[in-house]
Amino acid sequence: MLSITWKLGAAALALGVNMVTAQPEYVGRVPCPSNSSLLGYTNTTLLNDDIVADMKWVFDGGEEPEFYQYVLCPQTEFIVAKQIGEQEAVGESPIIPGLANSFFTCGEDGNSENNCVITGGDFHFYFPDFVIAEEVYIMGVTFTNVNGASVYGDAHPASHVVFLDCHWKFNKGSATVYVHYTPEEGSRRLESGEPYKQEEMNEIMRRDAQALVDLKEAKSSRDLQAFVKYSMSCVFVDCTFLKNDDFIATLFNLGGAVELIDTTFEENDVAELSVFSNLANGHAFIHEKTNFKKNFARLGPVFVDNSSFLQLSRDNFGTANSGGQCAGIFLEDDLSLCFDREATCTGQCCAFGDETCDLYIEEDDEEEEDVDVPPETSTMTEVEEEETPKAAPAPQPAPVDTPATTTTSVVDTSPQSGSSCGGFCKGFVIFAVAFGVALVVVIGAFMRRRRLKKSTIAGPATSDPPQLDRTIT
Repeated sequence: MLSITWKLGAAALALGVNMVTAQPEYVGRVPCPSNSSLLGYTNTTLLNDDIVADMKWVFDGGEEPEFYQYVLCPQTEFIVAKQIGEQEAVGESPIIPGLANSFFTCGEDGNSENNCVITGGDFHFYFPDFVIAEEVYIMGVTFTNVNGASVYGDAHPASHVVFLDCHWKFNKGSATVYVHYTPEEGSRRLESGEPYKQEEMNEIMRRDAQALVDLKEAKSSRDLQAFVKYSMSCVFVDCTFLKNDDFIATLFNLGGAVELIDTTFEENDVAELSVFSNLANGHAFIHEKTNFKKNFARLGPVFVDNSSFLQLSRDNFGTANSGGQCAGIFLEDDLSLCFDREATCTGQCCAFGDETCDLYIEEDDEEEEDVDVPPETSTMTEVEEEETPKAAPAPQPAPVDTPATTTTSVVDTSPQSGSSCGGFCKGFVIFAVAFGVALVVVIGAFMRRRRLKKSTIAGPATSDPPQLDRTIT
């Protein structure tokens, strides 16, 4: 029996718990124009200044609250400045979460109907590689018109970010959501926990924005070959991706764990890979009510390369998707190199909701005695920290060949061979599945809080939030 205790600030929202203003001196909180009794933010640059103030407070030895609350004022459009291509930046900064246990909500209840829109720029939410973004929640925000990646997820591999009731539409760039991890190298990494300077972060963001442009132009595609580390985990609950025009993927997962719950992808256009692409030890969980409608992508709606894993596919569906021979979930085989349009691209085409294609095993099945598990049901090999994880094929339907074309590849990925799952990967899989199930609790709290009277949020809480216990048997 696995028992997990979740201390979630969302529960405080659901139960109307009062929050106490933190001790650091804030510069960005103002009475919201649409509701003067609510303190929030109308400027993301000033919001970042207050995040740095919280970081400095903790770094200097101040008492850290249980969680942080940053409220975006309802009925507000936040115009973000471009990092590259402009002589002078016009607009605000992308939001840069600097601390774990942070909540970014549209209005006091984090409801998308409060109409908080972040638009323009190269990034909207930027997770730098020196941040361990554990239990970071982004609730009720709409993202539009980005030119690079709306969510640039480069946080530490221990990070877990949850998007609730968030919506992406009309974005253009390399990917709407870009999840990866930058290995430690040179002076790029800042000292962990130390407050950053905005000028320093602007320079790092400019380099990352340029790297995305270079990747789009296939100048730095080989950089991903050496990827050996895990990336952050992201969960999308009750979210939508509508009419985004992306070069690589709408949701690009390089080495991370991404879970989709009741999330819709509709009328997105992807040039190179798939709408939801998983590469280089990426783990994909596609839960109930997630759906793909009328999308166009070269490799279809969902792509899992030969070193990645479809951990869960249940009660999802897709309709009228086009662009690839597989209208469902495409699992690349070990002899393929689908990144390269000139190379062989073969694999297995799994229908949405076909649970025989994923690697999830019911606990009752695991406890059966004297059952020989065939190689096809293994997950991944046990590896040392600096080794490249290798893929293990799952049982699949008949293969589907995707025709080769004559365009330059985006990434030159070496095929991997399969082997059995070791102790590390089993623990990772169990944790990730448990994390997804426990999110059901978050959804319940998220829906209940809309029906409850809430107190005005003035700052981070210093009292213990209610605990939500979830036992998985």
